[in-house]
Amino acid sequence: SLTNGVPSVYGLGKRYYVRPLILGYLDIQKDQIVKNTCGNNKCINPYHNHYMHFKNSKLGGGDLQIALAFRSQGVSVSQIAKVLKVHRSTIYRALKNERLLIGDKGHRQGDS
Repeated sequence: SLTNGVPSVYGLGKRYYVRPLILGYLDIQKDQIVKNTCGNNKCINPYHNHYMHFKNSKLGGGDLQIALAFRSQGVSVSQIAKVLKVHRSTIYRALKNERLLIGDKGHRQGDS
C-alpha cells in the first residue's frame, strides 16, 4: 500500500517503509543518494536504482569500479564514457585521484 505516496507494508501492527527495508537488507549505506532510473517514483525494484555518493553525481559506486577496471586494462576514456553514458570529462574527473596499474611493466600511472 501507499502511505503519503511512499510504498509501505504493515506487519505486527507497525508500518514499515519498503525502500529502507530493501536498503538495509542489501547492506547499502544510508548516506548514499538513491536515483531511480525507470522514472516511476513508486518503484521499489533495487535494480532500477543507482546509488550515488553526492546529489548531482553522474557515476555511482559500481560505475567508478567499472571505470577503474576498464582503464587498468588500457581502454580509452572515450570508450569508457560511451559505455557508462556520460561525458568523457566526467570520467577524467572521477579517475583524477585514482592510481592505476597499467600494462605489464607494473609502473604506476599518475605519479608525478
